Amino acid sequence: MKINMLGCTLSAAMIMLAATMTHGQDSSVAREKMMQIAPFLGEWAIAGDSTPGSAASDTNKVSFKMSATGNTCIETWRSVDTTGKVLSEGEGMIYWDPATEKVSERFHGYRNGVFFEGFGTFTVQDDDSIQFNGSETSINGKITRYRSTAKFIGSHSMNMTVEDGDTGEKFEFTGKKRNMLAEALGPVTRLEGAWIWTGRNAQGQSETNRIEFGWG
Repeated sequence: MKINMLGCTLSAAMIMLAATMTHGQDSSVAREKMMQIAPFLGEWAIAGDSTPGSAASDTNKVSFKMSATGNTCIETWRSVDTTGKVLSEGEGMIYWDPATEKVSERFHGYRNGVFFEGFGTFTVQDDDSIQFNGSETSINGKITRYRSTAKFIGSHSMNMTVEDGDTGEKFEFTGKKRNMLAEALGPVTRLEGAWIWTGRNAQGQSETNRIEFGWG
């Protein structure tokens, strides 16, 4: 198996970065500030407009997982087009930066096979919208700036607009938070709800039975 040494090195660097950024911080303050991104937490399936180099629409699997301490959050993503071509994949570390007083993220990955790394900040727009302003630089020196705004609809859906910082071109996406248990159970989820049936017992007496299946 071929090992991606660059990716492994950067992943290790992210672990060291987390230790450095949280050292000396008031943990309770960091945890409180990190809750700004709470709506993102979980596994998401996001689909929408095609982007340069893709066919038809993109499908993205994105995960946000908070650390046990609540001081940092790891984001991972993988984006493919309708032909199955991998467009982009990578990971990032989200943390509270007391120097800038912003929830920030450092990330790295590959887009169309080209390595890039970047930085961005999160800003809460209102009760249901969060904006991310990011900039990434490829290993070839290309700089891409963009702004993404996620508008949450309840706790399991969102609409996202990504705007190219240089051209102003916009891409629209919709996201659904994945129910991992439901996906694992498959056809069993069809049992959800109340079921009533009638019949006769062994003594020939008429019976009405009711059973309910619901999520705990």
